[in-house]
Amino acid sequence: MKFFKYNLMSVCAASLMFVSCDLTQEPEDTMSPDTYFKTATQLGLWTQGYYDMLDSDGIVATNADDNVDNALGELMMGQRTAASSSGWNWGALRRVNYYFEHKACDESVSAPYDAESYFFRAYFYFVKVRRFGDVPYYTQVLKYNDTELLRKKRDDRGYVIDRVLEDLDEAYRLGTKSRDLV
Repeated sequence: MKFFKYNLMSVCAASLMFVSCDLTQEPEDTMSPDTYFKTATQLGLWTQGYYDMLDSDGIVATNADDNVDNALGELMMGQRTAASSSGWNWGALRRVNYYFEHKACDESVSAPYDAESYFFRAYFYFVKVRRFGDVPYYTQVLKYNDTELLRKKRDDRGYVIDRVLEDLDEAYRLGTKSRDLV
């Protein structure tokens, strides 16, 4: 009986300890919007990922003057489709829009990184319009269940280029502002 009594008390004490624990804390070893995007270092690390966009179009590597390519590409062979896997990738745009949705810094801290983000969103759409003409324009991160946005028709390229110019103007404004702060 004594053994049963001590076991029951141990189980009750252990359950009280677990009940008092707060299991809703954010993990400190992984990135989440609640724990990230708060310092200039974090913003800088996030925006460094944008520079992969510059070579994703193939301009830098395949059209360099020291690179000789003796194979005809999809475009020259007439085999490229409008939605080929080599050009219809929207991951880079998601990265930029994710930054805008989750940054939690004052503009005095985030201005240079905001300028980079506006520039790269403009660059992303410039490349898409140059290649495909009309494309859907998004300023928010798409979720898997946003069926209306996922099935959105393409926006007119004039509209998209107007948004590109607005982003470039904003990048310039923030870039000069951050330069004045230094």
